[in-house]
This record gives sequence, C-alpha cells and structure tokens, in this order.
Amino acid sequence: IGMLDEKEKDYQGAAKALEEMLQRFPDAPGGEDLVYRLGRIYEQDMDSMKTQVIDGKIRYRKSSENVEKAIDYYNSVTEKYPDADVSADAFLRKGELYEKELRDYDQARKSYQEFLRRFPRHEQSSAIREKLRDIEGY
Repeated sequence: IGMLDEKEKDYQGAAKALEEMLQRFPDAPGGEDLVYRLGRIYEQDMDSMKTQVIDGKIRYRKSSENVEKAIDYYNSVTEKYPDADVSADAFLRKGELYEKELRDYDQARKSYQEFLRRFPRHEQSSAIREKLRDIEGY
C-alpha cells in the first residue's frame, strides 16, 4: 500500500487495497490510522478539480464526490475511534472540508465545536476558536 501510495502515485490502487484490507480485518490494530489515511487519499491525492465560472472568473474546486468520500472516512475515524490521536485530526479535516470546499458552515461549525468539546487542550484549540468566530460572520 505504501508503495502504491507514495512511490507509484497509484492512489486509486492504494485506496482499493486499504479498503479491502479494512473489510477483511475491521478490528486490526492501527485501523484508525488506515481509515484516516483513506480520508487523506480521497481529500488530497485523488483530487479531481471542477472548473466553474463565477463573476466572469474561472474558479477551480475539488470534486464534491471525493470530498464527501473523505468526510465519510473521517466520520468513521471519529465514531469508531473517538479517543485515538487521529480522531482530533479527523474532526479538523472534516471542519476544513465543510468550510472551504462544501461551504456548509453549519456542518463546519458542528465539527469544530465537537473537536473543542473532545479535545479542549489540543494545540489547535485556539486556532479553531478563531475559525468559529469567523464562521459566525457568514
């Protein structure tokens, strides 16, 4: 999987291998890291861009299908492994995707608030509080 992902840049192959592995071994140790990595693959590596013309300017946005798939994997991390280290990152990634890519500020707010509720002393807590104040302006 690492070779497919990092060396060959075959992200679809890596995602397929990870998904198959998780299906065969759902309770394997370290599963939270694999599920989180799947979210990152769909968020970053299998990036397909859509072009839009807004106010006469061409804008590029990520494909909402891959964004939603990434969010699904991040939800799996936060639900199945709520106390794992990667759970905090999964909440942050969900909030970012809802805010920046899907422009769903209510869901972004919920993700950020849940992050703060579960991880109040996390190093990103003050930055997330600032994001919440910014979101309130929308």
